Amino acid sequence: MGIFNSKLQQKCKLKKHIISLAIIAIGIILYNYIWDIITSAKIYSFGASVFDLGVFYQSLWITLHDPLKVFISNLKNAPINFMLSPLSLDDNMFFFVHLQTLWLSLTAIPLYFISIKKLNSRFLGILISLSFLAFFGLAGINWFDVHRQSLFIPLFISGYALLIYNKNRGAIILLVLSGLVRFPYIIFPLIFGLSYIIENFYYKNFNFKSNKVYYYIFFISLIFFIIGIVHIGSAGSVISEAHGNTNYFNNFKSSLDNKIFTVFLFLAPFFMLPALSKRWLLLMLPFFFLSFFSGYPDYAFPNGQFYQYYSAIIPFLYLGFIDVLSNLKFNDDHLIKENIFRIKKYVSAKYKIVIAMFIIIILLALFYEPYGIFNNDTQANFDLKGTLDYNLTEYHDLKNVVNLIPGNAPYIIYQNSMPEVSFRDPMAQTSYVCYIPDNHTFYINNQWTKNINYVVIDPNSWFWFANNGANNSIYSAFNYYILSGDYRVKAEDNNVVLLEKNYNGKPVIYDPDNYVNAYKTPLKINNTSGSTFLANYISLQPGNYTLSLCVYTNNISEQNYIELNLTYLYEFNHKSWTKVPLFNISSENIKVKNTFEDIKFNLNIPVEMAGVNLYINKYNGTNYFEIKSIKMHQDNYIV
Repeated sequence: MGIFNSKLQQKCKLKKHIISLAIIAIGIILYNYIWDIITSAKIYSFGASVFDLGVFYQSLWITLHDPLKVFISNLKNAPINFMLSPLSLDDNMFFFVHLQTLWLSLTAIPLYFISIKKLNSRFLGILISLSFLAFFGLAGINWFDVHRQSLFIPLFISGYALLIYNKNRGAIILLVLSGLVRFPYIIFPLIFGLSYIIENFYYKNFNFKSNKVYYYIFFISLIFFIIGIVHIGSAGSVISEAHGNTNYFNNFKSSLDNKIFTVFLFLAPFFMLPALSKRWLLLMLPFFFLSFFSGYPDYAFPNGQFYQYYSAIIPFLYLGFIDVLSNLKFNDDHLIKENIFRIKKYVSAKYKIVIAMFIIIILLALFYEPYGIFNNDTQANFDLKGTLDYNLTEYHDLKNVVNLIPGNAPYIIYQNSMPEVSFRDPMAQTSYVCYIPDNHTFYINNQWTKNINYVVIDPNSWFWFANNGANNSIYSAFNYYILSGDYRVKAEDNNVVLLEKNYNGKPVIYDPDNYVNAYKTPLKINNTSGSTFLANYISLQPGNYTLSLCVYTNNISEQNYIELNLTYLYEFNHKSWTKVPLFNISSENIKVKNTFEDIKFNLNIPVEMAGVNLYINKYNGTNYFEIKSIKMHQDNYIV
């Protein structure tokens, strides 16, 4: 009879867990549904980047296909690449961003079981798990591409869950793996294991057999930490690996208010309880150190809200909160009677704390999640509306152009906004991405090399001019190669242009865009001669063009006309740009009529259009004229 009752109790307990997990599963499904929409929109709207989505894929591909080539690099920097490399068999970008969302969301399950073990409450476990799914700190991790660091959260929390349930082998594996996502994350399992060893010595518990799990975690982590240190040269370089520098005092003073607010923003929702746990506070210190002293702004709010760096603190906030809450003793603990679906007449202090924490995190999500209704009014504005307003046709145009690049073409220059180019087998470790400080030597002695097979550009992207410390922008590279005469346009689809070395035929795809749409100038010229300037530079391929402009005046006269001077830039000795007039029209044919006037011209060589200058030669009006808009359209291509 006792055995029967025991089995019955186990079934009832299992049924209760199934109900709890079903509630959490609904939260996980909702989380994935929302973020899959957002991350897909990021790709469609050209918001994904080579650094880091493309590089993530490339690192896995080269590890799978040529592991010896990157063995030392992976062993030092990201040993987990060896395990993740089979994922590169799928070259679909959406698979990777959605997979990251999935593994982040599944962290809610081990959090639930940790809460059950520590707090002995399914209700609190559900609230803590659901709050994790709404936690604002996860937003940037999902938002900015895919990173190995995101795996740190589920691996560490799952490893700790196995540890407290005495599943020691699994705990050792997962906790050590969490530190292998990227150097120097290995310091976290290292500190974790060391903290238990020190605690055992403090309490004079020298029983190695009962504490060997912590020794295994510590010494295995120590081995990988030493490998990393030896490879990068010195212990001091660890800070450099985490985007830091040693100018600590000046770094500390810079944006100090943002750094203090970052600490408050992380700890306040948990009522500062994680800071009361010595072990978990110790593990939070590396992140806070980098926030205050590294000089890298993305460890602090608001920049950090858009990137992956919060992954280094999120596990310890939740584990510290649960740990301290489990050790706090309240006079009303004996009054707790668990029932998820019935409102209790009396709510204990622990319940009040967790419920308040849950409500605060939900409220913060309204401000600091991309889908939050107040997000547009914060410093961490994701501009989700702009991201969702994408044009699928433009994205497919990019894909069409990228698909023209042969699979065995190893050397390609392209923009950081084109991870689609990276998702190709031979691209690993062989491409140059403008805007990023070059890891590859395609720009030697202030000159581009001629061993590039293809150049892919999107002039409408903000990466067009950006260099960010790199040798040159894609703008500079593109003009160098096309003006060299060795590279011709193989495809132009909407805004995306593909150059191929030694290409002699007509474009395979040719669907040009209107280069300028509804340009407006605030300049008004009063009675005397003046000019206006088209500020955004435009790369023009050889072809026939129509320039349409509309000039507005409040005094139309048959004698009014303007002079048009269209200029372009070309590169001189690959170092500087020179402005040269393309043509000059001074004729009464360009009348000021308050209507569009079309001007035809052709280019026999590719140029960079620098500006449109409009001068008044004759004007009888007494007030002003202004240019309302300018449109540039490429009519056809000249080979």
